[in-house]
Parts: sequence; C-alpha cells; structure tokens
Amino acid sequence: MQTPRPAIAPGVAVALLTRPSPGPHVIGRPPLLRRLDDLVERHRITLVLAPAGYGKTTLLGTWAAQAGRGVAWLSLTEADRHADHLARGVAVAVAACDGLPPGPPEPVLIIDDVHLVGEDSRPVLRNLIEQPPSGLRIVLSGRAAPQLRLSRLIASGEAGRLGTDELPFTADEVDLVGRAIGHPISADRASRLHAGTGGWPVAVRLALIAGSSHVGGFRPPTEGQPIPELPEYLIESVLDNLPADLSEFVLPACTCDWLTGELAGALAGVPNGSEQLERAVAAGLPLERRGAFRGDPVYRWHPVMAQAAREILRRRDPERCRRLDLVAARAIGALDTFTAATHALRGRDPEFAAELLRTHWLVAVLRGESDQLVELCGRLPAPWSEDPEILAVEAACRRNAGDAAGALSLERRATATLHGPGARISGLGPTLSLARLFVLDDATALGVESVCALEGLSGPTPVDGVQRACALLLIGWTELRLRHARAALPILAEAVAHCRAEGLDDLADRARANLGFALAFVGDFRGAEAAVAETEAAGSESATWRRTDGAIEWFTRGWVAFWRGDPAAAMDAFQRAVDQGGGLISYAHLARCWLLDAAVDSGDPAAIRRVEGMLDDIPDQTTQGLPWAVYRGVAEAGLLVSRGSSDSAVKVLDKVIASEPGIPAANVQAAELYWRCGALDAARRQAALLRGEVPGYLRIGGLVVEALCERRSGAIGTAHGLLEEALALGAEQSLFRAFARPDPDLARLLAEHADLGTAHEQFLARALTRQHAAAAYALIEPLSPRELEVLGRLQTSMSTADIAAELHISANTLKSHLKAIYRKLGVDNRRDAVLEARRRGERPPSGSASSAR
Repeated sequence: MQTPRPAIAPGVAVALLTRPSPGPHVIGRPPLLRRLDDLVERHRITLVLAPAGYGKTTLLGTWAAQAGRGVAWLSLTEADRHADHLARGVAVAVAACDGLPPGPPEPVLIIDDVHLVGEDSRPVLRNLIEQPPSGLRIVLSGRAAPQLRLSRLIASGEAGRLGTDELPFTADEVDLVGRAIGHPISADRASRLHAGTGGWPVAVRLALIAGSSHVGGFRPPTEGQPIPELPEYLIESVLDNLPADLSEFVLPACTCDWLTGELAGALAGVPNGSEQLERAVAAGLPLERRGAFRGDPVYRWHPVMAQAAREILRRRDPERCRRLDLVAARAIGALDTFTAATHALRGRDPEFAAELLRTHWLVAVLRGESDQLVELCGRLPAPWSEDPEILAVEAACRRNAGDAAGALSLERRATATLHGPGARISGLGPTLSLARLFVLDDATALGVESVCALEGLSGPTPVDGVQRACALLLIGWTELRLRHARAALPILAEAVAHCRAEGLDDLADRARANLGFALAFVGDFRGAEAAVAETEAAGSESATWRRTDGAIEWFTRGWVAFWRGDPAAAMDAFQRAVDQGGGLISYAHLARCWLLDAAVDSGDPAAIRRVEGMLDDIPDQTTQGLPWAVYRGVAEAGLLVSRGSSDSAVKVLDKVIASEPGIPAANVQAAELYWRCGALDAARRQAALLRGEVPGYLRIGGLVVEALCERRSGAIGTAHGLLEEALALGAEQSLFRAFARPDPDLARLLAEHADLGTAHEQFLARALTRQHAAAAYALIEPLSPRELEVLGRLQTSMSTADIAAELHISANTLKSHLKAIYRKLGVDNRRDAVLEARRRGERPPSGSASSAR
C-alpha cells in the first residue's frame, strides 16, 4: 500500500506508519519479548504503559521485527488530539493491516504514544478498540492509558498489560547496554548504575554515554509523573564527551522531535545535517530513523532527549532557543502549517504565525486539517486574532467542522472590515471569497461567489503558486457540488496541472478524482473510468484528503454502474464509499442516497431492507449548495414505491421536487417514480425538464417515460419515435438502466418496437434480455443467463446465424439453447416462444408497485 504524501512532523505520514527498526545499540531482552508475545497471543488488546524513557517503542519495534506475524504500526502526534486527524491515521493503519498476511497467527496493529489522544478524538480510538476489524489484535503503547474504559477490558480478560514493574533494565542488562554502545563497564559499576537509575532505560543509556561513574539519590518516574531533572544533567555530561562539532549540533537539532537532514542542518547552521544525524545515531544517542521524505531519511529524537535538550538550550541561551523555533517554522511552513505555526508561537512571533495561516490555510483545509487550524486561530493573541483574514479562515474551518452558526458569525465580522479602516483590507478579497465557498449554503449565492473567486485569481493582485493551485481545486470542487459539471471540467483539469507543478501530488490526485466524477456527471463514462484508474495508479488510497471527499472514486464507479443499469455493482461501489466515511460535505453522505436508489432499482427486498435504515442518516437541509432534501426525498419515495405505498410516495415527491426543480438526476427518478405510481401528468412534467442541455444518460430516462405516457394515451407512433431516440442514446455507451426496470408496459413497448424494426437491433435485444430476466420468476425451471440472451434476440429480426455469430457460439450450441428455451416455455417454435415471453413479460413481479396498482 502506498503511504500518503509525507510532510515533516506532525504529518510525517511515511514515518508515522513506519515501525522503528532495531538500531545497532539495541540489546536483546528475551524474557521481556516472550512476555509480550504471550500477552498478544492471549489478549485481543495489549497495553504497554509507562512514563517516557522506559523503552516502550524500542521494545515493540524489536518484538515486531521477530514476531513471526504481520505487524502494522501507527505513531500518534500532538495533532491526534483532533478527531479527524486521528481518524485518518487509524483508517490508513487499518488499511495497512488489510495487506498483512492473514493469520494464524493473527496480524497486529501497534499504536504508539496513545497518551496524545485528546478528549475530542478519544471516541475514534474507543470505536477501534470496541469494534476492531475481525482477526486483528491491537497493542496500545504510551505514557498513560487514555480514558477508554480499558479497566473493564482488563477485568474481563480481553486486555493484558505490561508496565513499569517489568520494563526497567536488570543489572545484567545494564552491563549488556554498556557493551552494545561501546562503553563496557564492570559488574560492580553496572550494579551501582542500576541501583542509581532504578533501571530506567533512558537514564542508563545516557549515563553510559556520558561516562558517569555514579548516579545517586534518584527515583525514575512512575505513573505518569513529570520527567526528572536527571536527563538534563546526563545530557550535559553526554555533550561534554562528544566531539565538539557534534556537541554543538545536537542541542539546536533537538528543537524538533521529528526532522530530516535538511531541517537539522538549517537548525544547526551546518551544510551536512544528514551526516551529523548519522554520527549521532552511531554515538548511541537516543535517535531513530523512521522512513524517508523526498529521499532524505526522517529521524525522531527520543522525547526525553528532545525535551531535556530544549530545556538546556533555553537555560543557556533563551534568545537562540526562540530564534531556532522561528527557523523551524520557516523550514516546514509549507509542509505542515500546524507544527510550523506552533513553533512560531513558541518563538514569540504571532505575526509570523498569523502569516503562516494566511498563506497556507487553504492547502491545510483541502488536506482535511480544519480542526487543527481552528485551534491555531484560537491561540493567536490580539490583535492578530481579530485580523479579518484570520476570521475568514476560522469561519471556513468551523463550517467544515459543522458549526454553521459560529462560521456565519465569524464571516460577518470579517466582511464588516471591508467597509471599515482595517489595515489588511487589500489582501482580504481572495481569502474571504475562497473562505465563503465553505461557509455559504445557498446555491445561488455560492455560485456567484465561485465566479468571483475565479475572477479574483487574475485580479489586481494575481494569485500564484500553491495558493493558485489550491484555489483552482476548491473552485472546481464547488462548481461540481453545484452540478455545474461542464464549468468544473476545465477548472479541475487546470488544478491537476498546477498542483502537480507545485509538488502537491496528493491534492493533484484529489483534483483528478473530482475531475473523474465531473466527466461521469456530464456523461463521459469512459473518460471518468480512465481518470479513476489514473488516480488509483497514483497510489493515493490513504491520502488525508479522503476524509473530506469520502472515496469519490467509489462514488464515481457507483454513478456509472447505476446509470448503466447494473444495480448490484452500483450498490457495492456506493457501499464502499459509505464505508470510507467522511464529513457532511463528503461523497459518503451522497453515496447513502444513491445506495438506497440502487437498492430500489434492484427490486430485491432483502437488499432494500439492508440499507433502508440509512435514510435517517441523510441530512434534510441544503448544505454548501447540496440539496439534501431533494436527494433524501427521492430515496424515500423510492422506498415507499417498493412497498406499494404509491400515494405516500407521490406526496413526498410533490413536496421535495417543487423545492428544487432543476436537478436532472432527481428529475429522471421522479419521472420514473411518478409513472410507477400512475401519476402520468406529474411524470410528463418531470420528463419534460430533461429536454435540452441534459447529459444523454439522463435524457434517456425522460424519453422512455415520455414514450410510456404517449403509448398509454394512444399516441403509438410518437411513443415509438421517442423510444428509438432513447435507444440511440443508450446504444452509444451501453446504458441499459432506463430499459431494464421490471415494468409490464415497458416490456410490451420494447417488444412492439422489435416488431417495427430499429436501427439498434443488438442493443434492443440485450434490453429485452434484461426484461425477460426480471420476468423469469414465473417459470418452474428458470432460463439460464445464456438462454435469456438467446430469447432476447429471438424477438428481433436477427437470423439464427446472426444470433450465433453475435454470441460467439456454434450453430449446434444455439440449437441446444433453443430446445431448452422451447421446453421451459412449453412451446414448439420461435414464434410461439416470442409470444409466450411477451405474455410473461406483461405480468408484473409479485410485490412490485405495478402489481399494487
């Protein structure tokens, strides 16, 4: 599985999904490894809990390397206090587990640093623990247990625990550590060092590197107590024993817990950061490699080392410490806005933190990090917290988090400054316009703002670079949500190119995924399938933006399958989109609507029962231009029709369709449902809305309903003219949905059309095959799929030789199929077989809306 596009911490996606490899100075601890193996084998959940410095991560990395079972890894960061961030990480880690070899022994997911889980994100981890994927064991490691009702699991035997009483080094292991790092000591000194440190692994290692002969009067931390001052003393001693240039490198390099050689070099002011980091690893310092970023290894300091080193530097030179935070902020600003702004605030430069938010807010939001930006906006002091651009950014983020009222209030405060003497008015226009694309719900207002935002990109202050790339993606995405798919196509295509040029590969994939759906929406199904395949080939399955767009590729697949008349494939794809999850404006919610519609199309009562509960999860108010009430109402009407409640279905349709009359996909379904309910005038009105500039796959449904209505009123010639037009559109891209619905009137119309002759004989034959498949319930011995294909073609003017050639079968095989068809239908010849098939096709399936009329 491909990992998301990496960024320096806390979004070092590759590193966070990469388990640490045992370093050259790690000792074997067989008894502890056996104990861990036993816990994992006997319990569904294993807890490894102890304060910092007890070697939890090292132990788990060593165990994973020799466990003999599949192990996936997820390291948490400060950003995982936010639910969306943690949900994305967990989803990626669980997806990685799917690629592990199946048990026995069962695969394991290790989640490290679980103490970083916040109150808001706690339910995400709780859901994973209480409803884990089948056949997966979970190890939770951290300084303290998050409040996840773990005591209950321990009491019930579902969870086991490894803690501070078992993790410290023994005296013999202290001796082994000394040998491993190249500082062998006597047994007596090992015993004294063990007594002085309590076997606290990080203190033992630092003392050995520092060459300290004695550590006395000391108690290691337990039960989550603060880290003692001992590491600062030991690190200062370690630095005294390092070569001068390496010693000068270490303290500034500890400014960031996670770093690359490039970042470390910028912090320490040296050109060879990677080389110095490797020297630190070789010297035995608590530093480990975790994956790579742009070909440069990613490193992580042990938190005890990083925290103590920063405190030493702060005591020695507080001004330099502040400047280093600003160096870090500038180095990673474009890669990780959250951490960069945090460093800027730590460096006491709120103006720079605010500028980072103004500059990089859109790329962060499009990657699904709205909740983190809200936190940063809240941490800015006045007057920056009242900056109109910051207010606009916070408004967009709060709307994405579901706080519509708060977002609108912030947006109004930001807008008010346009008419006042504010100092930053000149730069507010593009930011406010783009932010309003998240805040506004009314479709008309949103459409106007989208046009303004696009014009603003080339206004008096042109928007370039990363901001332009992200703005194009947002505007194209907005136009698509407004169902302006043709307008969205060139914008999204440009967004793909600009994002790729700016190195935003993950957002280029998001733009291309949206481009794929735009192509499907306008009716270019083949182009849509190609765009989806290209996005998948890019390996973006785990990209962070998926939490926002909710598996748009699966929705696109479902859309294509639905209108092609394959409800089973549509239901599968829409279900996958639902399972992907996402926020209110994701395609997961939309997939619920269309999953219900596909189930109704299938006519399968069991399938309908499985999904009908989803109706309650669909919103009923327009949100950011999406007319949920219409989508929900059509789905509800379809369910009512499937139950035979035609009058109730008509009432629902009358209510919702009038509120938003210009939604072609809803108009098609409404026309069909009105027809099935016997409301011919309403069906005609909905079908009439599908004339003009409407994609062919939607126009077909309107033509078929109009044809049925004309036939019912006696205008036979007009009916067949409309049907021939529909067949022409359907044959172009194999669109069968409008012809495959089980309907006696439709079956009769298709059969009559076959007698009259058509320019699309093969397509009509396949449509008739589908009608026969729906009517085959009445046979004691059902026709096979191949026999249904033959029967469909018997009703056309095709000769037996033509039928055999099209189906790629021999004449003898065709004769065998004909004999079986005649026997099952109780007839002796082709003419009688066609008549009997039509007679059966005119009998509605039991329980259908037609039979209820």
